Amino acid sequence: MWSYVSPEAECRSHYALLSTQGREARPCFERLFREYGLPGAIRTDNGVPFATTGIHGLSQLNVWWMRLGIQHQRIRPASPQENGAHERMHRTLKREATRPAAANRHRQQVAFDRFRAEYNEDRPHEALADRTPASVYRRSRRVFPDRLPPIEYPGHFQVRFVCNAGTFRFQNRLLFIANALKQHHIGLDEIDDDVWSIYFYAPSFPISRPLAGLRISRIRIPKALRHRPAIPPLRPSRQEAHHSDASKARTAKAVAASDMNSLRQGSPLLPPCSRS
Repeated sequence: MWSYVSPEAECRSHYALLSTQGREARPCFERLFREYGLPGAIRTDNGVPFATTGIHGLSQLNVWWMRLGIQHQRIRPASPQENGAHERMHRTLKREATRPAAANRHRQQVAFDRFRAEYNEDRPHEALADRTPASVYRRSRRVFPDRLPPIEYPGHFQVRFVCNAGTFRFQNRLLFIANALKQHHIGLDEIDDDVWSIYFYAPSFPISRPLAGLRISRIRIPKALRHRPAIPPLRPSRQEAHHSDASKARTAKAVAASDMNSLRQGSPLLPPCSRS
């Protein structure tokens, strides 16, 4: 069994996870947020569950952070030096709490708790003027909400709902945006003729700030396509075309037979010519 460490320096806690999937990580962060409050920002690398290969690296976890008003700071790929203090803490953590690894998950968590107590409360840190982290830490004043605040967009935006398939409907078209945005509303702003910017707003950020909206992509829809039906008419299959041609042939044959009977009975098809 593998255990993945989820250290949050800002929240000052460690948990062992069975996997790096979002459904395992979110309950861990919920416990951290309820105990220590909401941070202003979280800096991570580009691995799961913090980011994905989808558009702008959106994942269900960082979309949830945005809904909580937390700024997600992702370092550049293959640049661990941009998160140097955290990586240095990882080296100490691995040396003192995971080598060798504990026999089971419970004992591994005990090792993490022992390391956390020593690291935060007993060991002085040179970067803190030889003080301990616990002596300078203050709990966040931002309380974890029971319900997520609603997403609101400016009045001139066109708001669309993203379904479970990660798609939304716009101008008779079904467009894919991201699976991470399912069950959320996005806003579309027309910045030029037939050019739209797609935004996902975090409610805690004012709209006037650059971080207010995440520009995801642009779509260009020509005016000639606006009134086209979403589903083009289907061509008849070969079998249906064959039946249609056969029906037309039978109809023409019946009309011809009726005309021949009329001629045999002396009933002219055209009115007789008048005699002078």
